[in-house]
Amino acid sequence: PEPSATFTPTPEPSATPTPEPPPTLTPEPTATSTASPEPSATYTPEPSPTITPSPVPTETLVPAPSATPTPSEEPAEGDLNGDGGVNILDLQLCINVFLGTETDPGLVANADVNSDGKINVLDVQKIANIILSG
Repeated sequence: PEPSATFTPTPEPSATPTPEPPPTLTPEPTATSTASPEPSATYTPEPSPTITPSPVPTETLVPAPSATPTPSEEPAEGDLNGDGGVNILDLQLCINVFLGTETDPGLVANADVNSDGKINVLDVQKIANIILSG
């Protein structure tokens, strides 16, 4: 008889699936925000200006030239302020009497240089002529 062949099946390699490890999740980089504290509203008063009082000037009283002559001497003709000379100050005083801004009685009496009983432009002219004649 002929030998009989026995067939022995060879085991096929078995494919036993091995479970794959679960995928590893790599965390995505996160933006870390360190929030700075919000500024708080704090009232800071502005500096007020320091006022330093300036010294008050003291007035030095200088006696004005006397408009009235002293009783012992009679002023020269045209010398309304009694300073011993006839000059532009006397002319201005006469104009002030004429305009009514100077009312001192002694000065008004001296301003009538031409002795006509009135104080007018003729008195101003006479003082101007005395000044010009030297």
